Amino acid sequence: MEPRWEQRSFRHTEFTTPNVRSYDANGYASFALVAGLYPFARGGSPLWQGLGLTFRYARAFGFDSESARFGAENRVRPLPVDTYFWRYDASLRYRIAVNPQGRMPLELAVSAGSGGWSFDFGSDLPRAPDLEAPTADYRMLRLGFDAAARLPPVTFFASFGYLHAFSIAAPSSRELDDLHYPHLPSAAGIGAEMRGAVGVTIWQKLEVRLSAEYAVLAFHLKPLPGRADAPARVVDAYLSIGLGPYVSF
Repeated sequence: MEPRWEQRSFRHTEFTTPNVRSYDANGYASFALVAGLYPFARGGSPLWQGLGLTFRYARAFGFDSESARFGAENRVRPLPVDTYFWRYDASLRYRIAVNPQGRMPLELAVSAGSGGWSFDFGSDLPRAPDLEAPTADYRMLRLGFDAAARLPPVTFFASFGYLHAFSIAAPSSRELDDLHYPHLPSAAGIGAEMRGAVGVTIWQKLEVRLSAEYAVLAFHLKPLPGRADAPARVVDAYLSIGLGPYVSF
């Protein structure tokens, strides 16, 4: 369980007009839950003892956003609107213990699963076909590997994941560019995720962990109707830093 400090960066670039739209949210609070279950860890075939399920969920509860550009163009004072960001991931994970009886046990693991991001605003945000708000509704597959090393009372953890987005809701009336990734024809977008953590045991199986997580996803939009531009590019990323308890049993 972790309370977190987060930052989100959304960049929309038309290739003939750089930096058309951008959005930044800095220093908002969120809460994350992470769980792992290994049903065969205590018995059965050694082949299955390392197989488990992992779950992650994080949510920011209603911070405020406002658009100075929207207010200036419409000659009104922009009003803050509620903003929500939540994401989840469920994966199969297989771990292998290396040197488990040594001075510094090491655990290596591979994982595969699916997840999603959802970023949206409250009902006070103006909605129109020609208003491209920096919302997000992504569904993706995740392939990753990770490693953990323990040097009592300290634990170190690091992971890297590839994100293969198969469903992306384009902003307002825009459409996704078709088959922009010839080497990955089924991907609407591609990205990566990196995580790291340091934990200190404070009592038996209870640790306090400081963690950091960064993820980025990129995709392309078709040019606006009637224009011969190259496809537009969107790069969406977040940074999350947390501190909280971690229990194993």
